[in-house]
Amino acid sequence: MLVAVALGACQSPSTTAITVVPDGQAKPDALPDAGADAAGRQDSSVAPPDAADAQLAPDCGAPPEPPRPPAPEDCAPGLPAMDGICPAALPAFSPWVCPPAWQRAETPGPNPMAYCLPPAQGGCDPWPVLPDGTCPTWLDACLPNAWPSVEEIDALATHGFGGRRWYVSPIGAAEALGTPESPATLEGALGRVSAGDVVVVGPGDHSSGARLPPGIALVGACPAAATLVGPVIAGGGDYFAGLAVRGDVTVEAVDGEVVFERMHFREADFASLFVSGAATTVFVRDAVFSDPTPEPDGGRGLRAEGATVEVTRAAFVGAGINALLSTAGARVTASDVVTLRGRPSADGQFGRSAYALDGHMTLRRHVSIGDHYGSLSAGAAGGYLELEDVAVESPGTGATASGVAAFTSGVVEGRRVTVRDSQAMGIVSVDGARVAIAQAVVDGVGLTGPVGTAIILERGGLLDLREAVIRRAHGPGASVRGSTVTLTDVRIEDGGIDDAVQGIGLGVELIEGGSGVLERVDLRRLRAEGLWLDGGTSVVATDLQISDVSSVAAGGGGGFAILLEGGEARLRRFAAGRIARAGLVSIGTRLEATDLRLDDIGRPGEPGGIALAVQGASAATIARLRAMRGRLGAITAANDGTSLSLSDAWIEGIAAGNPWSEPEVEVLGLAFIAADGATADVSRVVARGLTTLGVGAEGESTQLRLRDVLVADVAPGPQMAGSCYFSTAGASVELTNFEATACALAGVHAGRGSRVTLTGGAVRGSTIGLSLKGDGFEADELACVRVEGNTTDVDADVAGLPALGAWLQVETE
Repeated sequence: MLVAVALGACQSPSTTAITVVPDGQAKPDALPDAGADAAGRQDSSVAPPDAADAQLAPDCGAPPEPPRPPAPEDCAPGLPAMDGICPAALPAFSPWVCPPAWQRAETPGPNPMAYCLPPAQGGCDPWPVLPDGTCPTWLDACLPNAWPSVEEIDALATHGFGGRRWYVSPIGAAEALGTPESPATLEGALGRVSAGDVVVVGPGDHSSGARLPPGIALVGACPAAATLVGPVIAGGGDYFAGLAVRGDVTVEAVDGEVVFERMHFREADFASLFVSGAATTVFVRDAVFSDPTPEPDGGRGLRAEGATVEVTRAAFVGAGINALLSTAGARVTASDVVTLRGRPSADGQFGRSAYALDGHMTLRRHVSIGDHYGSLSAGAAGGYLELEDVAVESPGTGATASGVAAFTSGVVEGRRVTVRDSQAMGIVSVDGARVAIAQAVVDGVGLTGPVGTAIILERGGLLDLREAVIRRAHGPGASVRGSTVTLTDVRIEDGGIDDAVQGIGLGVELIEGGSGVLERVDLRRLRAEGLWLDGGTSVVATDLQISDVSSVAAGGGGGFAILLEGGEARLRRFAAGRIARAGLVSIGTRLEATDLRLDDIGRPGEPGGIALAVQGASAATIARLRAMRGRLGAITAANDGTSLSLSDAWIEGIAAGNPWSEPEVEVLGLAFIAADGATADVSRVVARGLTTLGVGAEGESTQLRLRDVLVADVAPGPQMAGSCYFSTAGASVELTNFEATACALAGVHAGRGSRVTLTGGAVRGSTIGLSLKGDGFEADELACVRVEGNTTDVDADVAGLPALGAWLQVETE
């Protein structure tokens, strides 16, 4: 039965209550007037009132001026609008100051980072190229039967070695004079030297004896000619130059400095160079440490315990446990050092480049290449590792491989750090450790295996990362478990892009407690989620941008810009675009979000397409939201205990999409729905250009309060016609100062058993102004509500909408 309602004059704003009674229940008394039939139904033949009577009284007011989307010039300087939407601020990257011989590089794509790469390897075989771009030329062969030059020996006098000169040779005599014409053996000369003397070592292999006297110099022509066969135990004030040492070298609790120059340490059993003692100071300049024996418990390059060691221009090749180790309060400083091909120890682990274990280590212009276990680490309460201009290339052959790692309360601080092609992990902080790095690139993690986390924090780890680009991580770009992370000016991109490997391609996950602070973080081209929060974790994100997130090909999971499952989240200036399944999903989370830009959510061929979903007892406050160009739905609030406050929203261009529950069916295309017992307060909203539905509520105990809302241009959907406002299945909707324009089916639709309360508004240009499902309703007043220019102003018998909850069910793995 079609009913036309004439609007009377309004003396004061009033509320129109429309209660739809389920079939079989008592119907309220009708309020017929002179034009009503015996059943109390309006007669469409009743003449309309005079025009003056139909006008709204001035105190009724009019629907407010709807908000407008920002123009491109409204965006922040340097931030153009993305399809009419202002993006969040992008990370700000400072160009790196490259060391001499290092090459400037640039990350691909928009907003690039200019960073530095070390000199390319090659041309120094079998030895690596040093970080300053030179080869270890002191290892070159010298003339056969060569002795050090007289000039070189004379120069030692300036260092306190102006005493007698002892020439030694493997074919000399123990008691010989020690001259070039009558050389002594090394052991014979060492038994007779005094402090300040110089031992001139001739070509060949020399047995060094147990301990060298203090204060002497041992000089060879070049390491390729003269070799000391260890073990060598140095004394305080000793000086070594132009020599090779085969075996262990020990400097232990000595008085005075010990210096090694132009050396080749090789084939040690325990450590190529072991330094201990709080008063011990060692300088190593121009040295190569190669192939220490890795079994059963050896294979160290340099080990310092409580001592001070300074290394300049050195290469460590094939260390079995640690190329550089600082422990027991030692202080090690290494500049222009390269480590190459660390080998596994007896248990298959280790092969590490540098390790600050309860000691201090500083690395400047350091390059690590192909270490087995990991590269740069700090551990224990006193472990402190300082990095500057460091590059790690291809660390690891297993799940324990890492680029930079801190654990057990260790500390790593650095700037200008690059990790490339790591087998398992890029940067690690676990067990109460702390890592702080400014300017970093992690490019390629786990692309050939089952693991690959660019940044991992566990069990109370801390990380402060600034100005960084994380690229091509097989797994998460950053995984934070029960830890704390601060990311400032960070971009994570191209996650999980290798379809041949079962990866997830997640941007940032914060799980198992802990917290995260994200500022100017850009997550793009990922195959799972951009940001995932779970397990009581809290996150504060400012200027967060997420784009191009697809679902994982294997298993169909992922495709969310942000997935919040418990904990607390506070977002300010968040933009998401080109997202496969959902923009922002909050499940049981305390959420506060301001200035959201959600564009192009729900990709063709993918199930889903919800720009913002709040459910599972979430408490959410959303202010200043723009959702543009989506599929399936813009905003949903669902489940008992869920509450949503939404203000200042612009929603436009939501088409029908594929729901999670039935991906083979295309339905909906709505602006906002509250369902299944949720409570929502919505104010100052414009929604237009929709397919199927505008704004409404579904389900018992669901309450939706709307104020200052405009819904326009709702087209018919694939399975249902279009209504601007709706309530079904026992829900309650309160509308204050609203407008419905150009609705394909109805401006306001009240389904069976629901309640709609109208306070001031206009319904025009629709097929039906008010659609009232069921046999009984009460409409004693429609004052202060314009119902005009519709094909039918009121229809009491129109077929209703089906239940909507099944289409909006969010499934998580």
